[in-house]
Amino acid sequence: MAVIYNLGCKLNQYEGHCLLEKFSNDNKIIIVNTCCVTKEAEAKSIKKFHSAIRKYPGCKIIATGCACVIRNEVFSSADEIIDIERRNEIIKDIFPQPQRARYFLKIEDGCNEPCTFCVVSKLRKKIESKPP
Repeated sequence: MAVIYNLGCKLNQYEGHCLLEKFSNDNKIIIVNTCCVTKEAEAKSIKKFHSAIRKYPGCKIIATGCACVIRNEVFSSADEIIDIERRNEIIKDIFPQPQRARYFLKIEDGCNEPCTFCVVSKLRKKIESKPP
C-alpha cells in the first residue's frame, strides 16, 4: 500500500486521501502532500519530503501540493511532481473511504480574492465547485 504524508489544511487531507486511493495498489509509492500557507507549514513540508527520501530508498517519491508550486526547486529531486491542476484532474472522480468518524468532502476549491497576505488565490486560481 502507498504511504502518504499530508501536511496543511483539511482540503489537503481530503485530496491526500483521494491520491492514496488512486495509488493504493502500489506499495513502492510515497506521496508527500505539501502546504505553504504559513512558513511553518512550508518548513514542515520540506522536512517531511527530505525525510521520506531518506526513509524510503528505492521507492518512487511523489511531491504535490502548494509548496511544490512556490518552492519547486526544493522538490526537484522528487521522482514526480504533481501540480495542483493535474492533481485536481486525477482526483475529481474519487471519493475516498472515511478514515475516521468525520468525512472530508471537497465541495469548493480556489479563491477569487487576491489578498496580499494570502497565497491561496495565487496557487489554486479561481473558485470551482462540485456540481450538486
